[in-house]
Amino acid sequence: MHRLLIVDDEPIIVNSIFQLLQQAAHLELEFYRAYNAFEALEQLRKTRIDLVLSDIRMPGMDGLELQKRIAATWPYCKLIFLTGFNEVSYMQEAIRAGGIVDYLLKNEDDTLIVKAVERAIAAIERQEGLMDRVQAANAKYEAALSLLQRNALFETEGVTPARRQHALRQADIPLRADAPIWVMTGRIDEWKHERNESDKELLRYACKNMMKEYLDPTACWAAVEYKPDCLAWIVQPREIGEIGERASEATMRQAWTYLLARMSSIAEAAQEACRKWLQLPISFALSRSACEWGELKERVARLDGLLGRKEFSGAEWLIQEPESGSGRDEREQEGIPAEDAGGQAPRMIRIVQRYIHEHLDQELSLTSLAALVHHSPTYLSRLYKRLTGITLFEYITEQKMTLARRLLTESALKIHEIASAVGYESAPHFTRSFKKYEGCTPQEYRERG
Repeated sequence: MHRLLIVDDEPIIVNSIFQLLQQAAHLELEFYRAYNAFEALEQLRKTRIDLVLSDIRMPGMDGLELQKRIAATWPYCKLIFLTGFNEVSYMQEAIRAGGIVDYLLKNEDDTLIVKAVERAIAAIERQEGLMDRVQAANAKYEAALSLLQRNALFETEGVTPARRQHALRQADIPLRADAPIWVMTGRIDEWKHERNESDKELLRYACKNMMKEYLDPTACWAAVEYKPDCLAWIVQPREIGEIGERASEATMRQAWTYLLARMSSIAEAAQEACRKWLQLPISFALSRSACEWGELKERVARLDGLLGRKEFSGAEWLIQEPESGSGRDEREQEGIPAEDAGGQAPRMIRIVQRYIHEHLDQELSLTSLAALVHHSPTYLSRLYKRLTGITLFEYITEQKMTLARRLLTESALKIHEIASAVGYESAPHFTRSFKKYEGCTPQEYRERG
């Protein structure tokens, strides 16, 4: 599943495109909305976005400047520009900047917007295929370097920052010994096919290469295999990790905030890429905060312990380290693995469905539903379809329409009040959706009794 961000300073444009594409269920998109370029940048700081559909002329920051900012943070993100101005110069400048898959006028037919998004998704998938660059020679070099890097990273007794910095440089690790680090561990959940050790080594290297594609724009990092089929990533923000002048305290705080906000999306993107291109299911455990170098071994052990817990058996977990001293709430206990170990998946489905029933008057996003069960939106969507035979969007629509029918026949509420009660932003949107689902308008349904 890919993520689409719709950006325009006219809310009616954003919401109409959102409604149009949401009804095109075959696209399998997770949607985000922003009503100016600055809101869009805030979304991009927090979440990996695969495709942006944006107005090219907006106050404060136009689409071309937004395009440059996107390229600096998510270089593989594709863009579709939507504009009311048929200006060739704008189009040429946008295309030269790269990442553009289409350029449409706002008054063009809805089907052209859908087709443009289809082409963008196809371009994204072709690009992802090029990331599969497993090379035996590089993998062998990586294996030889791994031991040297492991010693440089994990040696603690009597190590001064200066001595550690020398060891890091010798091992070709671009991290600072005098700055905190952030840690994430990963586990190869299973080998889906018979593999000899040489093939496994290649795939481990490919896994690190996948993560490299997503980490490099944001961070300096090193990855080592600390036990069979388990990797640890040690990470610093790029502004801090690069060897050179020590960054100011304000720069360090901002850089850490930015990095920590992005790491969950980066891990999820790498997880999806490894599954899709390497057929390698991987689980990750993420630190909640940075730590000092002397705490590295303890932090890796703690995260490894999380991955080893019985409730996190199975495949493709994305686990956030709990706060120190915090207990596990019911939602955490109800998180589920891909292979439904112990029959937990039906409980997760019930939790999601119960929440939907209790919040039909609200916007039910895939992201908020996934947060209930401590899983990624992509994984929740895939698992729900596999277990129920329908998509989450189809289930939500079915429940909204069921409630709408009951309110139309059993209450005197006005159409706009019913629209609000079932979570639609406007009566016209509700009317269009109801007619598409039932074959008649809400008023016609009410009059039929």
